[in-house]
Amino acid sequence: KKDKVLLFRNKDIVEYALYVKKKWSTIYGA
Repeated sequence: KKDKVLLFRNKDIVEYALYVKKKWSTIYGA
């Protein structure tokens, strides 16, 4: 469903993506 995506702003998606990327990088030391 695209409904969930519409609830987020593009900026929020980018910031969240960067947060997840940083989190996983910290866990795996990549």
